[in-house]
Amino acid sequence: MTPTPHYLRLVESCRRHGFEAVFDPTPPPAEVPSALWGLSHGLRIPWWVEDLECPPCARLPELQIGYSRTIEGAPLSGWSDHHYVFASISGDPIVLSTDDGRVLTAPHGIGYWRMVEIASSVDEWARCLVEWIDVVHGHFSGDIDDSTYAIRDEVTDMVFARIAAIVGEERARSWLPD
Repeated sequence: MTPTPHYLRLVESCRRHGFEAVFDPTPPPAEVPSALWGLSHGLRIPWWVEDLECPPCARLPELQIGYSRTIEGAPLSGWSDHHYVFASISGDPIVLSTDDGRVLTAPHGIGYWRMVEIASSVDEWARCLVEWIDVVHGHFSGDIDDSTYAIRDEVTDMVFARIAAIVGEERARSWLPD
Protein backbone atom coordinates (compact mmCIF):
# COMPACT_ATOMS: atom_id res chain seq x y z
CA MET A 1 0.00 0.00 0.00
CA THR A 2 1.34 3.42 -0.86
CA PRO A 3 1.21 6.30 1.61
CA THR A 4 -1.95 8.42 1.48
CA PRO A 5 -1.72 12.08 0.37
CA HIS A 6 -2.33 13.28 3.95
CA TYR A 7 0.42 11.01 5.29
CA LEU A 8 2.81 12.36 2.66
CA ARG A 9 1.82 15.91 3.72
CA LEU A 10 2.55 14.86 7.32
CA VAL A 11 6.04 13.63 6.37
CA GLU A 12 6.70 16.87 4.46
CA SER A 13 5.44 18.95 7.39
CA CYS A 14 7.80 17.09 9.74
CA ARG A 15 10.74 17.72 7.44
CA ARG A 16 9.83 21.40 6.97
CA HIS A 17 9.88 21.91 10.74
CA GLY A 18 13.08 19.91 11.26
CA PHE A 19 11.44 16.89 12.92
CA GLU A 20 12.57 13.31 12.45
CA ALA A 21 11.06 11.73 9.34
CA VAL A 22 13.24 8.78 8.31
CA PHE A 23 12.22 6.58 5.39
CA ASP A 24 12.34 2.80 5.94
CA PRO A 25 12.00 0.71 2.76
CA THR A 26 11.51 -2.53 4.72
CA PRO A 27 8.24 -4.23 3.73
CA PRO A 28 5.64 -4.52 6.49
CA PRO A 29 5.52 -7.79 8.44
CA ALA A 30 2.45 -9.95 7.82
CA GLU A 31 0.93 -9.12 11.23
CA VAL A 32 0.72 -5.38 10.49
CA PRO A 33 -2.83 -4.42 9.41
CA SER A 34 -2.98 -3.31 5.77
CA ALA A 35 -4.40 0.10 6.79
CA LEU A 36 -0.93 0.86 8.23
CA TRP A 37 1.23 -0.36 5.33
CA GLY A 38 1.62 3.18 4.00
CA LEU A 39 3.39 4.35 7.19
CA SER A 40 6.77 4.31 5.51
CA HIS A 41 8.63 6.79 7.72
CA GLY A 42 9.67 6.86 11.34
CA LEU A 43 8.31 10.14 12.75
CA ARG A 44 9.16 11.95 15.97
CA ILE A 45 7.15 15.12 16.58
CA PRO A 46 7.45 17.44 19.59
CA TRP A 47 3.98 17.22 21.16
CA TRP A 48 2.46 19.37 23.92
CA VAL A 49 5.09 18.19 26.42
CA GLU A 50 6.58 14.90 25.26
CA ASP A 51 7.22 13.61 21.73
CA LEU A 52 4.74 11.79 19.54
CA GLU A 53 6.53 8.77 18.08
CA CYS A 54 5.29 6.88 15.04
CA PRO A 55 7.70 4.19 13.85
CA PRO A 56 7.65 2.95 10.25
CA CYS A 57 5.29 0.01 9.68
CA ALA A 58 8.17 -2.49 9.62
CA ARG A 59 8.81 -1.74 13.32
CA LEU A 60 5.18 -1.75 14.48
CA PRO A 61 5.17 -5.33 15.84
CA GLU A 62 7.67 -4.35 18.56
CA LEU A 63 5.42 -1.42 19.53
CA GLN A 64 2.74 -3.94 20.63
CA ILE A 65 4.90 -5.04 23.58
CA GLY A 66 3.43 -3.76 26.83
CA TYR A 67 0.00 -3.18 25.30
CA SER A 68 -1.29 -6.35 23.65
CA ARG A 69 1.51 -8.72 24.64
CA THR A 70 4.54 -9.25 26.85
CA ILE A 71 8.11 -9.23 25.55
CA GLU A 72 7.88 -13.04 25.44
CA GLY A 73 4.78 -12.78 23.23
CA ALA A 74 2.16 -13.77 25.81
CA PRO A 75 -1.12 -11.85 25.49
CA LEU A 76 -1.93 -9.19 28.07
CA SER A 77 -5.40 -9.09 29.58
CA GLY A 78 -7.60 -6.07 29.11
CA TRP A 79 -6.41 -5.35 25.55
CA SER A 80 -8.78 -5.83 22.61
CA ASP A 81 -7.71 -8.17 19.82
CA HIS A 82 -8.98 -5.43 17.46
CA HIS A 83 -6.53 -2.76 18.68
CA TYR A 84 -3.14 -2.32 17.01
CA VAL A 85 -0.75 0.37 18.30
CA PHE A 86 0.95 2.43 15.58
CA ALA A 87 2.16 5.46 17.55
CA SER A 88 2.48 6.69 21.12
CA ILE A 89 2.91 9.80 23.21
CA SER A 90 4.79 9.12 26.44
CA GLY A 91 3.27 5.65 26.75
CA ASP A 92 -0.25 6.66 25.70
CA PRO A 93 -1.00 4.46 22.68
CA ILE A 94 -2.42 5.66 19.38
CA VAL A 95 -4.35 2.69 18.07
CA LEU A 96 -5.91 1.47 14.86
CA SER A 97 -9.20 -0.31 15.51
CA THR A 98 -8.84 -3.18 13.03
CA ASP A 99 -12.56 -3.92 13.01
CA ASP A 100 -13.63 -0.50 11.68
CA GLY A 101 -10.49 1.55 10.88
CA ARG A 102 -11.00 4.23 13.54
CA VAL A 103 -8.03 5.75 15.37
CA LEU A 104 -8.22 5.68 19.16
CA THR A 105 -6.09 6.67 22.12
CA ALA A 106 -6.12 6.06 25.85
CA PRO A 107 -4.15 7.23 28.87
CA HIS A 108 -1.78 4.62 30.27
CA GLY A 109 -1.27 3.86 33.94
CA ILE A 110 -4.88 4.01 35.16
CA GLY A 111 -5.34 0.25 35.48
CA TYR A 112 -7.54 -0.26 32.41
CA TRP A 113 -7.81 0.99 28.82
CA ARG A 114 -10.45 3.68 28.27
CA MET A 115 -10.22 4.23 24.51
CA VAL A 116 -11.52 7.42 22.89
CA GLU A 117 -11.85 8.02 19.17
CA ILE A 118 -9.64 10.76 17.75
CA ALA A 119 -10.13 10.15 14.01
CA SER A 120 -12.26 8.00 11.72
CA SER A 121 -9.21 6.67 9.83
CA VAL A 122 -5.41 6.74 9.74
CA ASP A 123 -5.64 9.20 6.84
CA GLU A 124 -7.88 11.53 8.86
CA TRP A 125 -5.44 11.22 11.81
CA ALA A 126 -2.58 12.29 9.52
CA ARG A 127 -4.64 15.23 8.25
CA CYS A 128 -5.34 16.37 11.82
CA LEU A 129 -1.69 16.00 12.75
CA VAL A 130 -0.67 18.21 9.82
CA GLU A 131 -3.05 20.89 11.11
CA TRP A 132 -1.75 20.47 14.68
CA ILE A 133 1.85 20.93 13.50
CA ASP A 134 0.86 23.94 11.39
CA VAL A 135 -0.65 25.67 14.42
CA VAL A 136 1.81 24.70 17.15
CA HIS A 137 5.07 24.72 15.20
CA GLY A 138 4.07 26.96 12.28
CA HIS A 139 1.82 29.73 13.56
CA PHE A 140 3.21 29.77 17.12
CA SER A 141 6.75 28.54 16.24
CA GLY A 142 6.61 26.13 19.18
CA ASP A 143 6.18 29.01 21.67
CA ILE A 144 3.02 27.64 23.23
CA ASP A 145 3.32 28.09 26.99
CA ASP A 146 3.07 31.06 29.30
CA SER A 147 5.41 32.13 32.13
CA THR A 148 3.96 29.39 34.38
CA TYR A 149 4.56 26.75 31.66
CA ALA A 150 0.84 26.28 31.04
CA ILE A 151 -0.25 25.95 27.41
CA ARG A 152 -1.73 29.30 26.34
CA ASP A 153 -5.47 29.39 25.62
CA GLU A 154 -4.94 31.02 22.22
CA VAL A 155 -2.90 27.97 21.17
CA THR A 156 -5.44 25.39 22.33
CA ASP A 157 -8.29 27.45 20.87
CA MET A 158 -6.67 27.52 17.43
CA VAL A 159 -5.73 23.82 17.55
CA PHE A 160 -9.27 22.95 18.62
CA ALA A 161 -10.84 25.00 15.80
CA ARG A 162 -8.61 23.44 13.12
CA ILE A 163 -9.04 19.86 14.34
CA ALA A 164 -12.80 20.25 15.01
CA ALA A 165 -13.25 21.34 11.39
CA ILE A 166 -11.99 17.89 10.39
CA VAL A 167 -13.25 15.47 13.08
CA GLY A 168 -15.93 17.39 14.97
CA GLU A 169 -15.82 18.96 18.41
CA GLU A 170 -16.13 15.80 20.50
CA ARG A 171 -13.13 14.08 18.90
CA ALA A 172 -11.16 17.35 18.74
CA ARG A 173 -11.16 17.61 22.56
CA SER A 174 -8.92 14.53 22.70
CA TRP A 175 -6.23 16.43 20.75
CA LEU A 176 -5.88 18.99 23.56
CA PRO A 177 -3.64 18.71 26.62
CA ASP A 178 -5.26 17.41 29.82
